[in-house]
Amino acid sequence: MEIVDFSLLKYHFFNTSITDILRAIRGKSLLGAFTLSMCSIDAMAYLYNDLPNEEIGENFINWVKKWLVPINSDCNPDVLYALRCGLVHTYGFAKAMERCGLEGFYYVHNQPNKHWKQPHANVFVLNLDSHIAELTIAAYSYFDKLREICKFGTERAKTIIERVQRLIYLQSGIAVKQNEKGQMQIFALIRIPQRYAEMNSVLKTLDLRRQPHVGEIRKAIQEIY
Repeated sequence: MEIVDFSLLKYHFFNTSITDILRAIRGKSLLGAFTLSMCSIDAMAYLYNDLPNEEIGENFINWVKKWLVPINSDCNPDVLYALRCGLVHTYGFAKAMERCGLEGFYYVHNQPNKHWKQPHANVFVLNLDSHIAELTIAAYSYFDKLREICKFGTERAKTIIERVQRLIYLQSGIAVKQNEKGQMQIFALIRIPQRYAEMNSVLKTLDLRRQPHVGEIRKAIQEIY
């Protein structure tokens, strides 16, 4: 069975995708941070691969249902995908917005009381610090789940391992080689931070030996503002 160091994979994802979001916030590129967050979900949905025919939209929505909705039951997966399409493709309108009946939206920050609220029917508010905090917690748990899946030599595990080998954010820092038993193993080529706090101070709570809380990360992001 193929072997992947999922701790290394998780660290690399946080050291690139998640910290890039936080860097954007520090640089006051708030809409850019929203956009990067959608790309991060796409990246994780790609690894999980619910649907073998690579239906990006459905995989994105299914990932949100599994990992974000349990954290915040107000999260609407179809609306989030529609917003993703608008941000990633046009920075505006997307056909997915019509399909889910979305009539309007607001991107705000430092207003957690408005997160996922509806000021009008079919109009949604997404608060940046709340959204990124929830995404961070979801990602933290998600990579641990991948490790569990890949303990067993299933077809899903095989697909995950094959896709890990194609990841850009890993290729610059690791090598994937076959050992004498024919197993695929990941080897580090460069040093990665040993603690999440080294990546970004917002992530320091992830170094504690307990399940991190959304409120802690949201507050740390708000302090950047």
